[in-house]
Amino acid sequence: MTLDSVDVIVYTAYFLIPGFITAETANAIIPGKRRTDAEKGLVFLGYSILNFGCWFWAFCLLNNQFQNKTAVYWLLLIALVLFAGFVTGCIIGFLSAHNPVRWIMRKIGISMEHPIPSAWEYKFSQMDEGRYLTVSIDDGTVIRGAFYNKSFASSDMEKMDIFLEEAYMLKDGQWKAVEGSDGVWISSGAIKWISFLKEEGISK
Repeated sequence: MTLDSVDVIVYTAYFLIPGFITAETANAIIPGKRRTDAEKGLVFLGYSILNFGCWFWAFCLLNNQFQNKTAVYWLLLIALVLFAGFVTGCIIGFLSAHNPVRWIMRKIGISMEHPIPSAWEYKFSQMDEGRYLTVSIDDGTVIRGAFYNKSFASSDMEKMDIFLEEAYMLKDGQWKAVEGSDGVWISSGAIKWISFLKEEGISK
């Protein structure tokens, strides 16, 4: 078998793509630690092995149904690989988000490292509804805005910028939208701190 053969490409994809899908699905549910390319390769391989272990019965069933490896077989195999990786990633992401092991260890007084790498990602990944934000930037200016469906907070640890879909002013204890505003972008280097307010916790 040579390195430029189709078999090498197929088996490389066969052992890495399921792990990649699993890892990306889990990270979409709960942000994970930043890893080097070498570490990512090992994680993908580990998740792929886990996938095949959990879904071995399904792959065997598919293989037994097709004595000849027709186009239909390969299409079904690809669909199974994608489906298995996605479902496994959802399960891993759900378990990581709720982390029953960490909860049990905390109850008995043992502290474990949190799976989310930063407070920034923890807060924004846990928000299931909109918030009003007050953002202090490095020149002393305070910016207020609404963070809802059209807002965005970066998940890149090296560039944690934020876009607020509406800019607000606090006047006489009430939040007033800035007329004509189409949102405000705040760069990562400018942010000093952010406070969060639920909508029911303010008067408008």
